[in-house]
Amino acid sequence: MSITRIPERYRPGLARIRSMREDDFVQLTSALRNCPIVARFPLLSSGVASKVKTLNNREIDDILMALFSLAPSLSEPEMLVDKTASELVDAMRASEMEDLKLPPEEEAKFKSRITTLLSIPSVNMSAKASRVRTDYPNVFYDARILSDVRPIFDKPGAKPIGEIINHTLRIDYRSHGVHKEFYVTLDAEDLNKLKRVFERAETKAASLKSLIKSSDVPDLDLPPG
Repeated sequence: MSITRIPERYRPGLARIRSMREDDFVQLTSALRNCPIVARFPLLSSGVASKVKTLNNREIDDILMALFSLAPSLSEPEMLVDKTASELVDAMRASEMEDLKLPPEEEAKFKSRITTLLSIPSVNMSAKASRVRTDYPNVFYDARILSDVRPIFDKPGAKPIGEIINHTLRIDYRSHGVHKEFYVTLDAEDLNKLKRVFERAETKAASLKSLIKSSDVPDLDLPPG
């Protein structure tokens, strides 16, 4: 899959890679080379942040987001790192965006930086692991439960004959890159049912983690160390 345009959310990271000082770039690449392969973006981001003090957390997140967006191209055998970097430079040149402009004399340096970063296992393999985790139509993002008391009236204006407690579960998720949400009403028994479902899932997860541990295959969900 060829790179033909630069989505806006990846522009800050690419601009930072382009403009950072050479000392900072060396520090970044060293940190990434010493980070393990993980399946969760925050684990890699925090690992880099603990080693690179010249970049703030937002800058590190922007850089890794841009690199993760490029890594899928590397899953195709014919799409080599060098070709991906070349297509990126071409797309930046064609974008006419001020923050992506590359003077001709800077193109070779920027391409070299992208090639170096995409060749680091903690970048390309972590991106692949993260993509496997989220390669579904709908991916959970966040949740919240809102609770309220509803009075029950026999007649308008009369004293309530009783009250009930309702809960509304809001699920935030991403569907094909678009943020969406839906709402479900719950009662006390529904909450208990969800609790039992989660407890069973946690038990299964613990069993599977023990199996992974006994196989000597790294659990990419765990923080390094």
